[in-house]
Amino acid sequence: MGAPAPTITPTLPLTLKPSLAPTPTLVSPPQSIPIEPVVLRQTGASVLAIASRIDFVTSLDSDSDGRIIYTEFQTGRLNILEPIGDGNFKERLLAIIPLPDRYTLGQNQGLWHALLDPTEQFLYAYAIDQTDPPISKVVRMPYRDGSVGDIEVVLSGISGENDHYGGAMAFGPGGNLYLTTGDMWGLPGEMPKFGGAILRVSPDGQIPSDNPTATSYIYAQGFRNPYGMDFDTVTWELYVADAGPACCGSLRRVVAGKYHGWPDYGLLPGDIIKAEQDPDVVAPLFDTGAEHPTPTQLISYRGDRYGKQFNGNLFFGTFGKGDLRRVKLSDDGLSAIPIGEQQHQIALSFEVPRAIIGLTSTPDGYIYYATLWRIFRIESFGSTGDG
Repeated sequence: MGAPAPTITPTLPLTLKPSLAPTPTLVSPPQSIPIEPVVLRQTGASVLAIASRIDFVTSLDSDSDGRIIYTEFQTGRLNILEPIGDGNFKERLLAIIPLPDRYTLGQNQGLWHALLDPTEQFLYAYAIDQTDPPISKVVRMPYRDGSVGDIEVVLSGISGENDHYGGAMAFGPGGNLYLTTGDMWGLPGEMPKFGGAILRVSPDGQIPSDNPTATSYIYAQGFRNPYGMDFDTVTWELYVADAGPACCGSLRRVVAGKYHGWPDYGLLPGDIIKAEQDPDVVAPLFDTGAEHPTPTQLISYRGDRYGKQFNGNLFFGTFGKGDLRRVKLSDDGLSAIPIGEQQHQIALSFEVPRAIIGLTSTPDGYIYYATLWRIFRIESFGSTGDG
């Protein structure tokens, strides 16, 4: 049994629980998964499938030995892909995160992101805890060399409605955990004034003393439904990919203690211009205008596998358009740089569009992405159009 998770005051403390029943580290026998080619619409790009027959992937992460960890949406399964050489992997089950009965889950309720802490001592997961009313939780498990221990709840009582739950996680430079929430959420005693929020939490669920407000988890607010989030490990700027309504998916740089615009801006194409003129708002780096791509997981890429032009770029998947997108940033990370005549580039697209949800990179510089039922490694991007 782990130590009880902390409680939060002043009003209606969150539901915080001790560790749950032990979780086996290996539930099913390893499965060897061969690579296979995929037809891409973009000439010159190349990817390899490394896993298939998966039940709705919602996130990817990787460890320092190149293992790939992925989440399954409404099964609650955390699985791992172990490299075995020649581009092949063995797959096994790490843990099952307890979820409500699958037949009671709403369309956006389930297991969202899983993430290793920077020391790789713990594996965290963010998931729905109950459906009526909808409450979310963050749990963690000890992690070592591709195996996990008992599950313990770090934070619970995160309420949400309207199927906007956020669900992304990232660790910052001080070792604290950052969480995204959708725009219909709340914690007892501290509803945000505007839209959804980024929460900043200590690794064991406490409120960090240097948060913008010392008694609040809220780090920044004014988001709609941010499902992608990552830090750049050079500039330590924090970015989120935020899903718009019927338009206006956006990439945002997060500024502590500030309001980022939703719901005042982002409902209509052209709102970004108004946001840029509002001194009380941190405007998006860009939005997608009338297009409705629904951004998903986002990564900051620091590698040279594909060429120097990709180092320091952001990548995010899209659910609505079924492609992978790339954003170039200025050296200080404060602005996006156009690629040719575009604000961002479609880095990969397919003959038949397929939702890209999960995204991660490994120490050898490869980028991996997940569609609903398969996981791929990007071998090359081909011509990028930006030299």
